[in-house]
Amino acid sequence: SAASSPVDLIVSDLRLAHGEAGTTLVADLRARYGIATPALIVTGDRSLKTAREIKEHQLPFLYKPLPAGRLKSLMAQLLNLKPGLKS
Repeated sequence: SAASSPVDLIVSDLRLAHGEAGTTLVADLRARYGIATPALIVTGDRSLKTAREIKEHQLPFLYKPLPAGRLKSLMAQLLNLKPGLKS
């Protein structure tokens, strides 16, 4: 049986330390806990190559700098909450 995830939502930068990718981190955490924890990637790289890379992993993403309202709205969508609902 699948374990429960210790997190409700993963928000990761695309480029992490030591050349690791946020998309890999998301895949690893999902595999570890056996559930598709909602995830969001953020990046400052606006190249088409980067957009394609993230889309290949079927993850939503936002470009930095992040507008606070857009980030909050997307997080609420990913958590299946209505915008403005406080948890």
